[in-house]
Amino acid sequence: MRNILFLFMVCLFVSSFSLDVSARKRKKEVADTTKSKKEKLSKYDQFFKEREKAGYKVDGVIGQFVSGRELYYIFPVKLLGAKMLLGSTIESVSDNGEALVGEKPYNPMLICFTLAGDKIQIRQDRSYSSSDDPNIQRAIQNSNVETILMEVPLIAYNNDSTAILFNPKDLLVGEGIQELSAISPYALNSYYGNIIRTGEVVRDQCYFTSARGYEDNISSSITLSYKMNARFWGMFEVYRNKPYTAVMNRTLMLLPQNPMRPRVADPRVGVFPTGKYNYSLSENGVGVNWFANRWRIEPSDSVAYAKGELVEPKKPIMFYIENTFPEEWVKYIRQGILDWNIAFEKIGFKNAVQCQMFPENDPDFDPNNLKYSCVRYAPTIEENSMGPSWVDPRTGEILNASVYVYHDIVSLLNRWRFIQTAAADEDVRMMKLPEDVLGEAIRYVIAHEIGHCLGLMHNMGASAAIPTDSLRSPSFTQKYGTTPSIMDYARYNYVAQPGDKERGVRLTPPVLGVYDEYVIHWMYTPILDAKTPKDEIATLNKWIEEKSGDPMYRYGKQQIYTYDPSSQTESLGDDGIKASSYGIKNLKYIYKNIPNWVKGDIDNHYKSRLTYTINTQYATYISHVLHELGGIYLTEHKEGDQFERFKPVPREKQRRALAFLMEQVRDMDWLNDYALEGLPLSSDYARTMCDFIHRTLWNNRRRNVGLAAEKASGKEVYSLQEYVSDLTGHIFKSTREKRNLNEQERYLQNMHVSALITASGYELPGGKKSMFGFKDNVSVDCLVDLLKKDQLMMSKYGIHSDDFYALQTHACKLIERGEGILPAEVSGFFFQDWVNFRESNTESIYVGALENVKNWLKQALPLSSGQTKSHYQYLLNLIRLAESDK
Repeated sequence: MRNILFLFMVCLFVSSFSLDVSARKRKKEVADTTKSKKEKLSKYDQFFKEREKAGYKVDGVIGQFVSGRELYYIFPVKLLGAKMLLGSTIESVSDNGEALVGEKPYNPMLICFTLAGDKIQIRQDRSYSSSDDPNIQRAIQNSNVETILMEVPLIAYNNDSTAILFNPKDLLVGEGIQELSAISPYALNSYYGNIIRTGEVVRDQCYFTSARGYEDNISSSITLSYKMNARFWGMFEVYRNKPYTAVMNRTLMLLPQNPMRPRVADPRVGVFPTGKYNYSLSENGVGVNWFANRWRIEPSDSVAYAKGELVEPKKPIMFYIENTFPEEWVKYIRQGILDWNIAFEKIGFKNAVQCQMFPENDPDFDPNNLKYSCVRYAPTIEENSMGPSWVDPRTGEILNASVYVYHDIVSLLNRWRFIQTAAADEDVRMMKLPEDVLGEAIRYVIAHEIGHCLGLMHNMGASAAIPTDSLRSPSFTQKYGTTPSIMDYARYNYVAQPGDKERGVRLTPPVLGVYDEYVIHWMYTPILDAKTPKDEIATLNKWIEEKSGDPMYRYGKQQIYTYDPSSQTESLGDDGIKASSYGIKNLKYIYKNIPNWVKGDIDNHYKSRLTYTINTQYATYISHVLHELGGIYLTEHKEGDQFERFKPVPREKQRRALAFLMEQVRDMDWLNDYALEGLPLSSDYARTMCDFIHRTLWNNRRRNVGLAAEKASGKEVYSLQEYVSDLTGHIFKSTREKRNLNEQERYLQNMHVSALITASGYELPGGKKSMFGFKDNVSVDCLVDLLKKDQLMMSKYGIHSDDFYALQTHACKLIERGEGILPAEVSGFFFQDWVNFRESNTESIYVGALENVKNWLKQALPLSSGQTKSHYQYLLNLIRLAESDK
């Protein structure tokens, strides 16, 4: 029995041991198999295996993989070296004073990706040169290799080696790359460039949130965090280390494999150009090929188009309207977009420009992607709108364009319409414009910005084509509105007088002007028999020559420094003196009636804003006339054109402008109507205007009169000596007529005598410099900007008015010296450069004027009394002391 029990126990032990050994053997085999399988996984597969639960792939022309807070590119090897655009759109912000939702703050970057061993090189292409000679082209390529922005590690090839895996975060964070910054240069906090803002990226607070893929581009959303610093003109700290967060959409777009045939641009037509240096043996040195920025509009049926039939384009221009706009604006926004079809239909295209609201059930739609052109709404206090576009740098083809509409544009439109037309239009004499009137204004703004999106530049010379008195003609204004181009800054008909509207005079710009239709014709009409851009040039020149000499089709550049009085912003008509006279007459009428027309303004806030706007509008009218003095008409010109390249303003018109300005100086008391019921106490605006008029006449325009005299001939010459004599005679008109002076006249004479003493080579008593800084070039243009901006600026940042005034004056000096302006003559694509004019041996002119002043003062002194007599005694003593010191 014991033996049996023993044997049983032995068998049980052996069996258990065998089972355990067998189990361990099986586990080992399984483990070995798993290990073998694991070892067989490629580095590429292993990467995704480890992240499969926390990530997802996105297909597209370039694959993307989002894992947690990181993003990776699965980049096709075949696209290495391919040219792409990397552009950015603001998706959301923590402070819309730094950037706006929907905004594309900078132009896209032209980049490519290359492979160097185990590194991916990200390169930026900054080459804008080409040649038709193969040897020169090779030299250009060797001299213009793409800049290596950065290198990132290659993680792995895919299993068939057709794609590479890497992390593009170093690129997409954009640290140190201006084009990728989420800090907009146009934002409210920049205050028109006066505040310099910098941002330091907080890298550990930057991460990816989503990605999308398309057949020709990919996009991803990245949250960026900054510490912001800002200084006002580098002098006053505004804020330091302010946290700022923005979500940016980065779009990487493959450029078209078949580039659009470019159209050679012409500076006589106001279109945005894209330039490339041209090294050619056929040219005399290095030239520039300028291409017009335009959409690729091609007929869907070339045969039908050639027969003159109306056809749709192969690919229409589509704008998507953001669904956050106030509902009552939308129909007017649609109209402003679709208005451009009027011009396209005249060149044979129907439905060339289309629009629709943001699709709500389209998973592929992304308004922040460069694939979609959008009209975006910005809830901000800024009174503005913009219409930028982005192009293929190889050809000028517009690939994307957007319009930003800032909410407070309605405030600006309300004031414009009131201040410029309330004298003639009782329908706008209220605090808030009627919906149809405001809608009409919104339509105009949108159409203007869409014009930019189509490639049209501002044409500030358009409105000067219209005879000023024609702006009071019902038949003329019904046909042409206020201007031949809505790309002008010709807003509303401030020339129209009370009763004109009832006669049928139109008070608004046209839907499209004849110039706008002409430019669309020039830019977008297909030239079917041409094979190359050069083949088109003869036809393009013919179209321009057909309109040469007709002022309705003249292009007048926007100016940084104003030489040409016929290309001014906010001006109307061909006679600035007459138009300003009408406008000022209306302002006086409006000023008196504000209390009667504006009801319900309990705290007088709106009335105060209106009177402030009247002051700035008055300054605008004054500036239009100031620029007639020493003005030079500038026209883009080629041999055979009927317009002259430059032509000084005729002598008699300059003299008439000076007489008008001096009359205004003697009649400014209406600007200081402190007793106007309900209005707050304000500064002496008449004194401010008097000061700036004389500053501008003595510095800015005096120099320009000398320059214009050099370019004139015969009876047209208005010499510097004659100008100084006329100016002095006007300022001392009441003295010569033996009349007592008012306060404005005494103030003006004080300034002028001080200026004459300094210009004569004398010194003011006590070693003082010329009063009021007369040696400095200060333009009234700057005054207009100052008046528009200072209240907001000072209240927002607590800057003292004296500091702001000094800084604004400094800014004007920089502009007037031409700093930062690209030099170019007329017949070019840039702004007109600041032209230097140096006076020489002119002291005798000022000594002679000072002698005349002394004689007038001596003759008038015995017949004067009170403050006028004391004033004359002071001036004579000032002159005597200055001459004795000499």
